[in-house]
Amino acid sequence: MAVKSGEYVRLRSRGGDDDDDSSKYIDAQFRELPRRVPWKAIFLALALFVVGTILLVLGCLFYTGHIERSHEGDDRWLSMIILGSLMFIPGSYHSYIAVQTWRGVPGFHYDDIPHYDE
Repeated sequence: MAVKSGEYVRLRSRGGDDDDDSSKYIDAQFRELPRRVPWKAIFLALALFVVGTILLVLGCLFYTGHIERSHEGDDRWLSMIILGSLMFIPGSYHSYIAVQTWRGVPGFHYDDIPHYDE
């Protein structure tokens, strides 16, 4: 039997015809599991944040001339700024989530940080 678009099909539960919802669910389904702190991911985020910040600052100092370049056409500053940005952005984002979770701010959880543990 084909169902045309716009038609609704009434579905029945497999448990029989009883309309009692208490027999369909158990309390263990709704228990929240204890959250583990993803330490490896937090340390990785902090390392990305620190190294990215250092590379961004050094790249800006090379560009503005506060640090002397070894050659006139030395474009080392551009690669430092690009690499520093690629490291700074995810590092600062995940470090912010970790700090807000540690502080207990509602809406932030350790589950929001991708973890690399088993």
